[in-house]
Amino acid sequence: MSNEPAEEGPGRRAGTPGERRREPALHPAPPRPELAGSAPAPIVAAAPPPGPVAAARSLWLASFAAGIVAALLAFLNRRSQLERLREAASGIGTDRDPMTLDTVASVAWWGGLGAFLVLLGIEALLLAVLLRRRGWPRWVLLALLPVHLAVLAVGGSILAPPGAETYFVLLLVAQALLGAAALAASLLPRANAWFRSG
Repeated sequence: MSNEPAEEGPGRRAGTPGERRREPALHPAPPRPELAGSAPAPIVAAAPPPGPVAAARSLWLASFAAGIVAALLAFLNRRSQLERLREAASGIGTDRDPMTLDTVASVAWWGGLGAFLVLLGIEALLLAVLLRRRGWPRWVLLALLPVHLAVLAVGGSILAPPGAETYFVLLLVAQALLGAAALAASLLPRANAWFRSG
């Protein structure tokens, strides 16, 4: 086999025998253009709540704490309360059997405690939404205020433990007053501006 270059012919490139076929050079991609602004995109910082909203949050938390302490006080003294409710139920109808009286007392007591705890839970959920700069829970809480007072009045008469009625009633009054003060603080002009800008 000969090492001599092949003769020119159709489909052959003309050139000297030592000239090699050149491949097209691969050029690197051009650099990407820089962004118009070299500064990074700004991160919007969450605006801290103004004084009235922070005060409303603290007052609501104190209100919930007072309500939970009152519920615990009622729960720990439930036997004496159930006995008192059983006696009250027996005074309404003397021909009732003891099992029925126990059921009536239990339903009244657990119903009163359940209504009170459900109300606290609803208010806590509304507060969580409120702190996300949503202003509408304030109006729901305002509409719930009469319901709150009615539940406290009925629950206070059913749940008040004998011998500790004064402490229990004071806790309920403190819980209602703290909630009302928190609601009033969340309706102040600075709080309104914070909710509108959110």
